[in-house]
Amino acid sequence: LDLLPDLLRLAPGLHVAIVTAFAGLDSAVEAMRKGAFDYLPKPFTPDQLRVVLDRSALVRGLRQRVADLEEQVGRLAPDVELDT
Repeated sequence: LDLLPDLLRLAPGLHVAIVTAFAGLDSAVEAMRKGAFDYLPKPFTPDQLRVVLDRSALVRGLRQRVADLEEQVGRLAPDVELDT
């Protein structure tokens, strides 16, 4: 958890899932507050991990789609500004 802010500062688009054997509500809240994408307490199942990975892929795809659409709007209507 201490490294998380530094990781995200170096790679802002990075999706970090915290995996811990010492799960608790406080540590989960702290992880999410510090920018974790998700939080997996041990033991977890392959299906639980797959859900996290699928959600990460979906979010990345949506962010890329938004960026592509903003670029298209910028080319077609350069005087329009979109706030994100």
